[in-house]
Amino acid sequence: MAAKPDNKPSDKNEPPAKRGKLLWIGVCVVMLLACGIAAGWYFTRPAAAEESAEEQASRKRSESVFVKLDPFTVNLADEGGERLAQVAIVLELVDKDSEATLAKTLPLVRNNLLLLLSSQHTSTLLTLDGKLALARDIAIRSGSAMGWKEPPAEAALAAAAPAAKSPATAQKVVAKQAAAARHPAQDNPVVAVHFSQLLVQ
Repeated sequence: MAAKPDNKPSDKNEPPAKRGKLLWIGVCVVMLLACGIAAGWYFTRPAAAEESAEEQASRKRSESVFVKLDPFTVNLADEGGERLAQVAIVLELVDKDSEATLAKTLPLVRNNLLLLLSSQHTSTLLTLDGKLALARDIAIRSGSAMGWKEPPAEAALAAAAPAAKSPATAQKVVAKQAAAARHPAQDNPVVAVHFSQLLVQ
């Protein structure tokens, strides 16, 4: 009588099966540890880190208030005083409280801006850097009239352009101001300055 075949696996197959199970268990343990570490980091990270820079900028922008000023028409500081500039400005303020402060100090703000605009030269207003520098100076002078204290370095830079003797020197100062305009000072209630009209005649 023939012997029945033995259905038990041979000894040769046992070591690889055990290795496979151990490998699978090891992978599961590593994955569980990684998930645990990620969950721990997510729930214990600081609240400030939850918002990206773009989200914070978007939130601040949503709280901003836009105030349109009456247009300015001024004689420019060119020789002969025959050139005119018509400028319409919209101030972007940090919040509603700043809008109330602006309403109280509007005569001071307009005075500061008239003096600033009338000290400009045509050659600077026709360049992008000149416009950026003017926007930065408007923000600084408007904020100062509203009670904001300007950092000393910025005050010196803003005063340098009108005091420059030659247009070439003024252009260099304006270029520095334009570079600084891309990194405005903190805590100024005037977040940004937008031109709705800037016409030089």
